[in-house]
Amino acid sequence: KFPRKVNARFLSMAVFLGGLIAVFAISTMITTPIARVVEAAEGIAEGNLAQTAAVDRDDELGRLARAFNHMVGSLQSAQNELSEQNRHLEERVACRTRDLQQEIDERQRAEEEIRGQRSFLRQIIDINPNFVFVKYHEGRFTLVNQAVADAYGTTVEVLVGKTDADFNANEAEVNAFR
Repeated sequence: KFPRKVNARFLSMAVFLGGLIAVFAISTMITTPIARVVEAAEGIAEGNLAQTAAVDRDDELGRLARAFNHMVGSLQSAQNELSEQNRHLEERVACRTRDLQQEIDERQRAEEEIRGQRSFLRQIIDINPNFVFVKYHEGRFTLVNQAVADAYGTTVEVLVGKTDADFNANEAEVNAFR
């Protein structure tokens, strides 16, 4: 038979080893699910929203993993909705840009046509040897042909916006053509 001292040592050692195994088992049961959640969180932080934490328990750690997975699902839904809204906004911006470009092109064509018509009208007015002019009610020239400008000894551009008084000091003549 073993002496009592050896039995006590053996029993102490067995209790110690049993306790160590129990502590290891309990800590593994706690840290493994937490490590899974941490691993999933790191994957999500890197942009992988498909990553979830494995749930195989019904205790607090299982509730934590389910809550984490629910949060990830909500985040993924929000990101999908945001992406859809962004795509829709980009489509609207592209459509509006096309519309604006079409309006710009139409305005440029219209402006070019107006410039051509003005040039043609200017040629017709300037070819006429008779005085052709239009005045505002206060007597300022708004349109004159080359014959009127020649009579005043100036250019068409200088004459527009001026009055007879700007070129003629005779007040009676100015009032007669007002």
